[in-house]
Amino acid sequence: MEYLRRCRWQCVSNNHEGERDNVMAKEVFFIQFLTGMANVPPMIMKFAMPVSLSPTLSRREAPLLNPLPQAGEEANEKSSLQSLRARERTNRYASFTLKLLLVSLVIASLYGCNQPQAVQPFKSTNVTGIDSGKDFKLTDHLGKPRTLSDFKGKIVMLFFGYTRCPEACPNTLMELALVMKRLGPDADKVQVLFITLDPERDTQALLAQYVPAFNPKFIGLYGTPAQIAETAKEYHLFYSKEPGNSPDNYTLNHSVGTYIYDQSGRLRLHAAYGQGVDALVHDIKLLLN
Repeated sequence: MEYLRRCRWQCVSNNHEGERDNVMAKEVFFIQFLTGMANVPPMIMKFAMPVSLSPTLSRREAPLLNPLPQAGEEANEKSSLQSLRARERTNRYASFTLKLLLVSLVIASLYGCNQPQAVQPFKSTNVTGIDSGKDFKLTDHLGKPRTLSDFKGKIVMLFFGYTRCPEACPNTLMELALVMKRLGPDADKVQVLFITLDPERDTQALLAQYVPAFNPKFIGLYGTPAQIAETAKEYHLFYSKEPGNSPDNYTLNHSVGTYIYDQSGRLRLHAAYGQGVDALVHDIKLLLN
């Protein structure tokens, strides 16, 4: 700053207009140098600096620039120096603000470019990690004992119902059959299981006729009333008998929905009744990928 004072005083003493303009230019460069902005492009510097310090404006175009003091006017000289210091502080703040803005923009652009693409959400309800549906011990419609681990390596779609169900059960099995058809070759990686909630009437022979009628690869599962009750409890499934005209003529009220496991045997999704073929195919393909 002592350099600026001497240059300004010499200019005042000689009263040369050209020298005063040179001093102004030196002021601008020196302040830019002090604030670390000497290498900032002129357009940005002009935008960030106060008008009175912009190197692209002449002294006549910068009405806020205080006139140079005349020789002998010490009060004006002091006021001019104070004004210069104030402008230096303003310019330093503007420089810091501009630098902070530029750094923020660079970081934001780099962060945005490296963001991973959002994972496409499932259409079904994601129940990953839920403490339910960990296993079962039942018998398939061919008389073979089965557990959940038997189907590890495949996507498993599991549904509870009974063969005399008037609507929800056959509709769901037809929907799952369409899903298998839509999957094409990937259907070999998917297994549909139908667990009966009516072990008294749904015998092995009846399940062997009913379940494969929707798709030959579908498997029906049954067990003793105690096994079915235990399995339903494991899945937090509600079911109850609705008495009819005779002991054998009853209906079942039960929860509906399809449980979907990934290939490692983890319960991942619960598809609501009537969710649709497109949604199920979409979710199964996500699990396969």
